[in-house]
Amino acid sequence: MYPRPSTSPRASGGACATARGTMTTLGIDAGLNGAMALYSKVGFLLVEDIPTFTVQVGKGHRQRVDPTALLERIEILGAIADRAVIEQVAARPQNSGMFAFGQVYGMIYLALITCKIPIHQVTPQAWKRTLQVPGKVTGTNEAIVARADELMPMSRDKWRGPKGGLLVDRAEAAMLAYYGEMYHG
Repeated sequence: MYPRPSTSPRASGGACATARGTMTTLGIDAGLNGAMALYSKVGFLLVEDIPTFTVQVGKGHRQRVDPTALLERIEILGAIADRAVIEQVAARPQNSGMFAFGQVYGMIYLALITCKIPIHQVTPQAWKRTLQVPGKVTGTNEAIVARADELMPMSRDKWRGPKGGLLVDRAEAAMLAYYGEMYHG
């Protein structure tokens, strides 16, 4: 966890938390297609995708995380959040996308530190076991989203697209925030 400096105006628990009388957690599912979710025990939930933009690479196009927009969003959400929960990940052998993932993870981590938001890292195995969420390797997207529906039934529309498609990264970000509120709040 990144310590919050004692001179920070948020050191007493955060102005927003004090005013509302409740704590709020920012859950982040890192990655190019990742998402962020703000959750409090009173049931408030805001979910959004990690901001990206498209660049031309050779003859094709690729998505990249927009670092400026990411910092701006974390600053705004951080004014409300008392802590952030992010997966503690490690490289997997034979995974060519780990460099890009590490770059995104580093941007998120640095934005949280810059905004002085305390960071709780948790392994995917730990939070998924605690909340009884199937892993992406052993479970299906439908099972992961179904568990988010069970935990936060009033918010099920937040991890479904306009045509009903499942937005698993949003569901996982929401469950990370839920985990942070229930077990670190």
